[in-house]
Amino acid sequence: MSDSAGPRLLVVEDDQLLRVILSRALRRAGFVCEAAEDGQVGLDRLRTSSYDLIVTDMRMPRMSGLQMIQAAREEFHDLPPVVVLSGFHDHSDEALVDAGIGKFLAKPVTTQELVGAVWELLGDPR
Repeated sequence: MSDSAGPRLLVVEDDQLLRVILSRALRRAGFVCEAAEDGQVGLDRLRTSSYDLIVTDMRMPRMSGLQMIQAAREEFHDLPPVVVLSGFHDHSDEALVDAGIGKFLAKPVTTQELVGAVWELLGDPR
């Protein structure tokens, strides 16, 4: 886990307003956040920085959250926990959690749900 500044999170979301809202909410909860506008930018960030957890939208242009996670797993083999968000909820998305993705949250998601899921995956050291 990161230093005393708080756990480092990568927030990958194609909707600019939602990306800002999620990042601000997570910062208020004590996390250090970097943001990316799609899976390709997220993958590039994973190549240059380390994170304690990834929060990603499922469906995005250019590269989806799932494609980003799969590419990162192939490249790095040791991926931090992932919270997957999706506004297009179906049971195949939930199956990703069963496959070891981490946690699935259907949009709209509350701040409490998101922060709770992040702390759950990080082992809640608070």
